[in-house]
Amino acid sequence: MSGMTGMTDRRRTTEARRMPVKTGRPDAKGTMRLKRISLALLLAAAFASATACSSAPASTGGHEGMDMGSSDGKQTATSHHGDGPDASAEPERSGGQAGHNGESSHDGESGQHGESGQHGESGQHGESGHDGTSGHGGAAEAVSTVAKWTLSADEPQPNEETTVTIRVETAAGDKVESFDINHEKKMHLIAVSEDLSYFDHLHPEYEGSGEFKVRTKFPRAGRYKLIADYIPSGGSATTNTEWIEVAGASAEKQAIEPDEKLDRTADGYRVELTVDPLKANKEAMLTFKLSDASSGEPIDDLEPYLGAVGHVVILSADTEKYLHVHPMDEDAKGPVAEFMTEFPESGVYKIWGQFQRNGKTFVVPFTVKVS
Repeated sequence: MSGMTGMTDRRRTTEARRMPVKTGRPDAKGTMRLKRISLALLLAAAFASATACSSAPASTGGHEGMDMGSSDGKQTATSHHGDGPDASAEPERSGGQAGHNGESSHDGESGQHGESGQHGESGQHGESGHDGTSGHGGAAEAVSTVAKWTLSADEPQPNEETTVTIRVETAAGDKVESFDINHEKKMHLIAVSEDLSYFDHLHPEYEGSGEFKVRTKFPRAGRYKLIADYIPSGGSATTNTEWIEVAGASAEKQAIEPDEKLDRTADGYRVELTVDPLKANKEAMLTFKLSDASSGEPIDDLEPYLGAVGHVVILSADTEKYLHVHPMDEDAKGPVAEFMTEFPESGVYKIWGQFQRNGKTFVVPFTVKVS
């Protein structure tokens, strides 16, 4: 009915506009007639306007999902990292100096640990979670930090214990007091030789006031790169790196060449790696299959290592690209462990798979080429 009424009123308005109006000096009756016509026109116009307004859709207050405060109309969002327990809790203490608590590899052979450094480079690292995305969840506010590295010896010697101290500060020089727990630790420290033939994964103890310490040994003379991997509370996953020199005559560097066959034996285990076709900036599944090297029996009783069935660290041949990958199924026990990642650019990469069984951690390295 409201639509019909509107139509009727519009006809009345049109008819009223077409009614002849006498010109010249009107008489009393003419004046009254003119007033009635004018009133009718005003009423009809007002009614038509009200009808049009009532049929118009309601206006929304803004664009859903967009920050209307943005002058350029771009969507803005911030979120805080919520990974791990309250990082403001009492710092972990070692009861003195920190000890060895990682694992190392000399191209597949288990060995002692290694690392060190002095004012390193900082950056966001490529940590991958079990969904193929960042292992630390959504975006976080930038917290710019630097690491200052100190060694207990000015010239570390091969196979001699060295204490590495890492002090994390803000860009302004203030101490960073709190850190998020990431896979059971506040800091992961990776040490590799320049030719990537040596690998170690350590966990420095937090001493408070932004300072971490760990003791380690470097197996031979030469250059080593140290990678400190941590999350400042309220920030995102961060790495700081440092090159150090171990005294003595450096051994000949090993060439970093892709493996012809992704099948290795380490610590009595046979580990086969199956990979998707590896292309830069494309998701790739890394599948590790573990069995007993002697009997061939599948290994189905792996123990949790840092809260998961295993971990994978990946470095480009020039050590500039670093990935720390977590498994698809953290509760798996073998014989298969799957990891999803994405290589940032083409080139040669070294992959270290880290697993634990019977209380002992073992490391298996592979070298691949990404097109």
